[in-house]
Amino acid sequence: MRNMLYRVEEFGALESPSGHGGWGLNTYLDHKFTQKLRETPIESHPRNVMQEDAKDIIKRFCLDKTEIEHPYVFYEGSWLISGIKVPGNSADLSLDESSKMTLGEGHAIGQARYMSHNVDSMSQAACLASLFFHWANTADACL
Repeated sequence: MRNMLYRVEEFGALESPSGHGGWGLNTYLDHKFTQKLRETPIESHPRNVMQEDAKDIIKRFCLDKTEIEHPYVFYEGSWLISGIKVPGNSADLSLDESSKMTLGEGHAIGQARYMSHNVDSMSQAACLASLFFHWANTADACL
């Protein structure tokens, strides 16, 4: 049996450290998969196809009509993403600070942790989850 590529830690209604509620998704990527994604450059064609797929997924969730030009934010031209954006009040799912620092320092990274921010609705949380799963599964199939 294969190892898991990612693990969902939390999904749905989340409580912030300040005590305010909200919606969101917190997940981890397997360390070997993270390293493979980081070391593999993404060509323009698959990157553009992924962005168009993401826009279609966002439309299916009937979120705000504001279009996001690049829902996936790829990390330094690699298959790894530093974040995913959806319409709303700057709603996103992005690498946590410790993962960013480790990547920025060029060290081998362990599990990459992604945390959601400013997610105001279950639709936004579900859309971020769909986008994350689409990206991870597509990257796994392509690599």
